[in-house]
Amino acid sequence: MPSKNSRWNYRLAGGVFLNTLFASPLFAQALPPLDANALSVKRQIKQNRQFRTQNADASKRAELMVTLRPGIDPRTVAQRYGLSVRRPVLGSNTAYVMDARSVAHAEMARAAMRRDGQVRSSFVNQVFFAKDGFTPNDPLFAPNQDLDYPGQWYLQNQLGGVDINVSPAWQNGITGKGVMVGVVDDGLEIRHPDLAPNVNRNISFDFLRRVGDPTPLSPLEAHGTAVAGLIGARGGNRIGMTGVAPEVSLGGLRTDYSGISVLEALAFLSTTTTSPLKIKNNSYGPVDNYTWIQEGWDLISQIARVGTINTQSAGNRRGEFNQDTAFRFSNNHPDVITVSALGFTGKYSFYSNFGANVMVAAPGGDNDAWIGTTDLLGTRGYNTSDQDSDPMPDLNYTATFGGTSASTPLVTGALALTKQVQPKLDVRFAKHLLALTSRMVDPQDGSVSSDGGWKRNGANIAFNQNYGFGLIDTNALVNLAKEFTGVTPRFTATSGVVDVFRTIPDSNARGLSFPINFAQSPVPATVESVQVSLFIEHPYRGDVEAYLTSPTGRRSRLFMAEPRETRADIDYVFTTNAFWGEKLTGRWTLNVRDTAAEDIGTLAEFEVNFNMGRLVAVPQLTSIAPTMTRRARSTTLNIAGSRFTTASVVTLNGTPLETKFLSVNALQAVLPAVAIPIAGDYQVRVVTPNPGGTSTVQTLKVTN
Repeated sequence: MPSKNSRWNYRLAGGVFLNTLFASPLFAQALPPLDANALSVKRQIKQNRQFRTQNADASKRAELMVTLRPGIDPRTVAQRYGLSVRRPVLGSNTAYVMDARSVAHAEMARAAMRRDGQVRSSFVNQVFFAKDGFTPNDPLFAPNQDLDYPGQWYLQNQLGGVDINVSPAWQNGITGKGVMVGVVDDGLEIRHPDLAPNVNRNISFDFLRRVGDPTPLSPLEAHGTAVAGLIGARGGNRIGMTGVAPEVSLGGLRTDYSGISVLEALAFLSTTTTSPLKIKNNSYGPVDNYTWIQEGWDLISQIARVGTINTQSAGNRRGEFNQDTAFRFSNNHPDVITVSALGFTGKYSFYSNFGANVMVAAPGGDNDAWIGTTDLLGTRGYNTSDQDSDPMPDLNYTATFGGTSASTPLVTGALALTKQVQPKLDVRFAKHLLALTSRMVDPQDGSVSSDGGWKRNGANIAFNQNYGFGLIDTNALVNLAKEFTGVTPRFTATSGVVDVFRTIPDSNARGLSFPINFAQSPVPATVESVQVSLFIEHPYRGDVEAYLTSPTGRRSRLFMAEPRETRADIDYVFTTNAFWGEKLTGRWTLNVRDTAAEDIGTLAEFEVNFNMGRLVAVPQLTSIAPTMTRRARSTTLNIAGSRFTTASVVTLNGTPLETKFLSVNALQAVLPAVAIPIAGDYQVRVVTPNPGGTSTVQTLKVTN
């Protein structure tokens, strides 16, 4: 998030982000048609700006969430602004829900609180989020007639397509037993015969009715039940389907996607080291670009510190103005696992968002085959008696679910299996494992959204903005988790806040570039995610895009220019995973560009933060090749073993060699001629800096 030292950070903490929100699609009206005779598409789009602004407050409510400084009496603060305290916010001892007489009154109170030293932050509640579910309604909606109903192809594909490779883990008895997962959504049908055996009422809650039963009240609230089935429908019971984790414990956390209900659901049973809910699925996302909820950002950080893993859908807006996940605040959080979607053949789904913060991909379905899962009981939900497009004969199930709302719970289920075999799993540990085990798909992808296709970084790890590190490989993920014991504490290296105040050249591909230099790494660790905070004054922010380049020459787009984004200024945090495993040392370069004519902007400030860490384990060295060489002759050593990390170094008689990370099982080291000046036996080891260790010895024989 923006530096506390930044002069523009107060705008985030004060809640001014609300002024830029659109209303939920449930409330929004159609935009006026574009004028075909306008001089440019950009000018046409500008005509809609006033209309959007007029409709931006449609979903706001006459209530606020107010976070106070410690020790402040909420009743005193409420009385000061003519508000009343309804209740504390679940999971916090300093945040309260306060009622106002009207939305206008709530807005006035929030504005006044910005100058109140007793108030840390506040926001007017509204529907900030929307489901990332996807229900096809076109002629190709039904499964392919040649394939008939394709079954749960996403778990085990017997028809020639991709799957998440979970069967080997099942065969080893890994079913998620003993792991608890919370489904933050619109409810959970706890009486469903394929969910009831796994539902745990003690970890369930309805944040609207304030009761422990999260059962949906409306037939339109089928989303959470479908999501839950993909995570943990009971397997092996001779009915229905199975989830990825067929014996996991499920908790339904029912919300209406408003800010307060979502924050309470995220905090529920997840704020301490002994809290039981350590994995939460979030198959929803912001309804608008550049939404910012400081309370949400802080809460995600808090629950991650005590071990909670949050998975988040990437969104289903490809082809729309909010198709880039860079514009979704929670996806930019370094403690969130963002999941995109791919189809039956392994190519990104036509609806799936993309972005530099995507971590992993999983099946979400497409017109070749959609996703089968649990549905509301009877004729409620997706599969109704009069809906001929759903081929599922049992109305308690649907064959037409899809979207990143479907891909995300598949990843959540895989993480539940991993948590079973590695109880120390947390979000950073999980991300390291995903970066090393996910499988490359669609290798020829050269789409614009991919940011140049699959590109390997300085740590030899491939990344693509459509897929993150690739398709999740559940069995590889589970197996690798057994090899490591955790990650080192996070260290953040920073550029600090850099004042710029320079004009960005208009419609210029070169833009402005700024070096960020590190002479040496302050810790024996490598880069994880990189966060870039930008403050740009620009009357048409959709013109702007930005890039970061590492010392090895690997370039990552931070966000794509979006001509349909018509509003002004950028005051935001962007995250990229493309440099995972790279070394910090050297010259990094930030580049900001204006891609279109007519409007001119200024880069006021930036800050780049490099999150760093590495997996922890003692490396195991099993062999070297060659085992014999001539003296005073340079050679390349191929090192085989296990538990290698991007920080592992090969040593020769204790002297570090230039080492290249190939995988957790393979390294390469350059052996210069000067290192072996005389004949004899030389000792080769692999060293991973503390808290890692040193491997056993292999002998390299050097002859004359």
